[in-house]
Amino acid sequence: MKISGAGKVVKQSLHPGVSAKGQSIILYLN
Repeated sequence: MKISGAGKVVKQSLHPGVSAKGQSIILYLN
């Protein structure tokens, strides 16, 4: 869970569009 949370922050810091894809991937992995 810590990794997924950090992943969301990293994705959001990179690009808003990437954050959406990152969150969907994170949800899929979870």
